Amino acid sequence: MKSNDPNACPTYGNIIELETRAVPEAIADFPLDYGPIDQANRVFLHCLPPELIASIFQLCILAGLQESPSDEIDRSRGGGSDYIETKPWTLGCVCRSWKQIAWTSPSVWTVFKFHLNSKPFAQNWAEIMKTWFTRSGQLPLFIRFTNSFSHAEICEAPTKFSPLINLVNRYLDRWYQLELDLPPSLLFLFCANRSIIQTLTVRSYPVHGQEGIIDLNGAAPLDLTLQSTGLTNVQIIWTNLT
Repeated sequence: MKSNDPNACPTYGNIIELETRAVPEAIADFPLDYGPIDQANRVFLHCLPPELIASIFQLCILAGLQESPSDEIDRSRGGGSDYIETKPWTLGCVCRSWKQIAWTSPSVWTVFKFHLNSKPFAQNWAEIMKTWFTRSGQLPLFIRFTNSFSHAEICEAPTKFSPLINLVNRYLDRWYQLELDLPPSLLFLFCANRSIIQTLTVRSYPVHGQEGIIDLNGAAPLDLTLQSTGLTNVQIIWTNLT
């Protein structure tokens, strides 16, 4: 029986249904027609151990972090997927065995790339993200936020995206790499009273005289990169910086 309570926890079946609905839109531009693959290649692919395929998947996912934020923003403006990097889905769409490996490999679900923009944020995405975080087990997380807001849209951003950022904050003890390219009104929503952050990047341009301030008093990163925000606006433990 379906619950009418909007705050009720979705069942596993509900999550699969949400993902199934979201997948076609998210991978609409994914080229599925690769042309003929000879039998030798098919045999080779199916002979690879699942553990090796999972490791290759992880490298593929991590490679996405090499894309610069500006390139990522340009790609999104050109019609990329809404909000969330969907590469795990893409890998799982190749064949049934790859889907099984992707869905059961925590390392595939450790990279979270969010691009915030003017499109409506559906509650379905928040429910899907909870499942993705669960699939990552207890592994360290790599998180990137970028945005393409106009000045007019920035005022509405905190109300619109605070549920998503609050969800990310729940897993602050597993943040390993955190990269934030956000307006001040969103930057202050992040907090960390404990964290394993090794790399922290903050880009935040002043808006209407307001500067970006972030309170991560529990974080002691080894590497710190700041752009358009001052040292005094970033509250961290400074002793580990190299």
